[in-house]
Amino acid sequence: MNETTHYERLTDLVATVEGVMHPAALQGALAGHLCAGQRWSKAQFIMQSAVVLDSKVKPDAAGQQEFLWVYDSTLEALNAEDMSFLPWLPDNSHAMESRLEALTSWVSAFLSGFGTSGQDFSTMDDDAKEILSDLAAIATVDWDEAEEASEDDWYTVVEHTRLSAVHLFLAYNEPPKADDTEPTTH
Repeated sequence: MNETTHYERLTDLVATVEGVMHPAALQGALAGHLCAGQRWSKAQFIMQSAVVLDSKVKPDAAGQQEFLWVYDSTLEALNAEDMSFLPWLPDNSHAMESRLEALTSWVSAFLSGFGTSGQDFSTMDDDAKEILSDLAAIATVDWDEAEEASEDDWYTVVEHTRLSAVHLFLAYNEPPKADDTEPTTH
């Protein structure tokens, strides 16, 4: 499944719970929380999703499974050895202003998820502080300049956002344990 399909599936999910916030905010908040080295239980994530999205309707059983898919898919992508994690954002068939709105929502929520994780900012290295500063700047993109942004600019900023999340995830998470059933070659 490609990331555009992930975004569309996420958008459909947010509509079913009548979420007020931008759909990208959910994966952004989750990614921020995960990148800070934190995890939620299934029940906690479903409850947190309602808070992030300002949902008006509780998800039914199928909706709860969809929320857990968001959690599992995001964590799996962040853990991927090929560093294939991508923020779930609209593709280039959407207007630039719409994509910028999604990106700023994603980044703002990422910063919130990271910031409320309990991470001790006083012990952060300079790279992590610079990354968070860069993301804060991205979160405040000037809407009036949206029409002037080129596709190259868009992809550069999204790639910087992606790599920032991957860097923070690698810095604040233990690497996945190797499968003990694999034979050791001597």
